[in-house]
Amino acid sequence: MERKDPFIAWIACAVLGSFGAHHFYLGNTRTGMFRLLFSFTGIPTILAAFELFTIHEQTKQLNNQLLLMIHQAAQIAFAPVFDARISHEFVGPYEFETTQDAATSKALLKRLNP
Repeated sequence: MERKDPFIAWIACAVLGSFGAHHFYLGNTRTGMFRLLFSFTGIPTILAAFELFTIHEQTKQLNNQLLLMIHQAAQIAFAPVFDARISHEFVGPYEFETTQDAATSKALLKRLNP
């Protein structure tokens, strides 16, 4: 999913709104299909006329949700890296261990290398 441009969504709503093109563009395929199926009734045209005033806000909300999902995914993916930088201590050459295990590792190193 990628960021959607509010201007393109508005143009799609203004030109092909009676067929639900703006909903397809924003990823609301179910709503777009209903608008396409009932386009012969004229009801989607009336709804699209009202949505011309709200499509910009809908697009901004969709983009904010996308950014939130990306931010949460980054927190999950990089959480061990950030925790490692905060809670790890240098024990020996090329070794990083948690501060809890650092004392145990230092004791083992002293026993192995008197």
